[in-house]
Amino acid sequence: MTNYLLKISNLVVHFYRYEGVVKALDGVNLRIGYKEILGLVGETGSGKTVTALSIMRLVPSPGKIIQGEILFEGRDLLKLDDEEIRKIRGKEISMIFQEPKAALNPILTVGFQLKEAIEAHSSLSDKEAEDIIIDMLKKVGLPDPRSLLKRYPHELSGGMAQRIMIAMALLMKPKLLIADEPTSALDVTVQAQIIQLIRDLVSEIGSSVLYITHDLSVAAELCDKVAVMYAGNIVEYGSIFDIFDNPMHPYTKGLLAAIPRLGHELYTIEGEIPNLMNPPKGCRFHPRCPHAMEICSKVKPPSIWLNRNRMVACHLYSEEV
Repeated sequence: MTNYLLKISNLVVHFYRYEGVVKALDGVNLRIGYKEILGLVGETGSGKTVTALSIMRLVPSPGKIIQGEILFEGRDLLKLDDEEIRKIRGKEISMIFQEPKAALNPILTVGFQLKEAIEAHSSLSDKEAEDIIIDMLKKVGLPDPRSLLKRYPHELSGGMAQRIMIAMALLMKPKLLIADEPTSALDVTVQAQIIQLIRDLVSEIGSSVLYITHDLSVAAELCDKVAVMYAGNIVEYGSIFDIFDNPMHPYTKGLLAAIPRLGHELYTIEGEIPNLMNPPKGCRFHPRCPHAMEICSKVKPPSIWLNRNRMVACHLYSEEV
């Protein structure tokens, strides 16, 4: 057994558009342990979803994985052929998408789509598959699951559709669950229920989770470790306590300072995510960084590992500065 369930090394993804090349991921390094929940946080446009889609080998055209390695239990997913990756996708690695109703087929019943997810990876009878589906729908807190099987996605509320997507993702008890902002379209009460549901189910099944969010409060509640992403780079990685109690990267400090607090003036990080067709040289955060130095605009900062569970990519901590 390897030390990590998933280990991403130097992942580079480009999108070839008419206007130019979007350099979406710029050498991403990421690791997820067994039975671990890792939060991937950052502003919209930082590359979180592209990272998830790369793991699933579902990067949409005109995107292309240029280089890198994605080791899943020691197997490089980027070297598998289409048939091999299909056997893993949905069985060993599952994904909950951000918009559940967009992910469900509007012209097929819920029951048909859930059975299809099982039939793709097993030879169970219809009765055996239905029993597993009913049991999972009960676990995700859906009342009267048998009647739900006959309904269509447009007949569901947002919370019900998301619970069905969670049930579908967990039917085959995957080793890795990728959840791409699964609560962003839901109200606060339902968000809390979904977060608790994911925590309970993955604890029962023993899955690891890559939880993508822009909400640091959600990461604090759910995750064991956090990776902070900015403009296609992982800039900081550590335990939830490291990140919240001792943030090191200026971007992480800015994100934490921007969390609204009663009685405090709202802090904002000046500027915006750069245009990745023409990203800044050196550190991609340097145009917005209050601690930027001359080297920051010329040299990309190395990933500095303080120990096996703590990393920061910033010239402030480099011995060369």
